[in-house]
Amino acid sequence: LRKEQQSTILKLIEDAVANVKRDPLNESNEPHLVLLSHSISASIIAAAISTWKHTEQQKIKGTSSKQKHQRIEDILHQALTVVTFGNVCRSFEDGPAYVHISMYDDPWTNALGSIGGKRSGKRGKE
Repeated sequence: LRKEQQSTILKLIEDAVANVKRDPLNESNEPHLVLLSHSISASIIAAAISTWKHTEQQKIKGTSSKQKHQRIEDILHQALTVVTFGNVCRSFEDGPAYVHISMYDDPWTNALGSIGGKRSGKRGKE
């Protein structure tokens, strides 16, 4: 089931990125992809984004690794927003826009999620 979920998310990401590539200035005023996740499903989304980024880096030829990385993150930022509610995942790839919603007294999110007991300090690029 987990592989099927990840495969579906990969297809959604691929379609969202294709739309951004076709219309980078969003002249058609189309909405971009917003993925919502709760609890453990955040890790499935994070894994799918990581897999997609790795696959895309392998496809791009003729540019430096740093340029590939930046290009992929830029297009993900345009194409995808991830909203998590009480997630239990600490590893989120740079690129997409993220909104993490949780309560400080949520024991699972506090122990295992994106806040993980460290409420200060910058994580990621956002």
